[in-house]
Amino acid sequence: MSLTTLIPPSSPAAARDDGLFRPGDLDPIAWQILVHEGALRVVAPGVAMPVRRRPTPRHRAAALAGVLPRGWLFGGATAYWLHVGGPGPTALALISPPGTHPPQGLPGRVMHQQVLPARDRAEVDGVAVTTPLRTAVDLACFTAPASAVPRLLRLSEQGVDLRAALNRLAGLGRQRGVLRGDRTLREALSRLR
Repeated sequence: MSLTTLIPPSSPAAARDDGLFRPGDLDPIAWQILVHEGALRVVAPGVAMPVRRRPTPRHRAAALAGVLPRGWLFGGATAYWLHVGGPGPTALALISPPGTHPPQGLPGRVMHQQVLPARDRAEVDGVAVTTPLRTAVDLACFTAPASAVPRLLRLSEQGVDLRAALNRLAGLGRQRGVLRGDRTLREALSRLR
């Protein structure tokens, strides 16, 4: 069974313009079969792409486009996934302005309410996300070291200066996660030597 035999010619062209498929783009049974048989890889909740295509930051951003309200952004493991790739996040890491409520209908999510300075904000194809440097800081602070260290090393390979992340962390004072972040970043740095 292939994509071409399961996607009727009358399917909306927009369903395939970005290389992504959503359950509504296909017959529900076809969606299940293609995902189960490994022809489609789920890259975000309710979004998949053919396994032969390597997801790019543009694909990952398109998978999450329109999910967040204005002023919100993705952080932590979700930001890492947008910047670097790898397995999709098990929960969406959201950063919202203080005093806001999560959007309805978002599956699994981890929320942080805080004001981030402009230097910590970026966009990946129009999707608001923390910068790679801030993503490293957040991973170090809020992710178990066994998961964070390999991700930090990968960010380092992508050009993130982990010493700069350690310096940024020092500027956060006594905020939650800073001690863990310091230990985790130092562990990652020791593995770079």
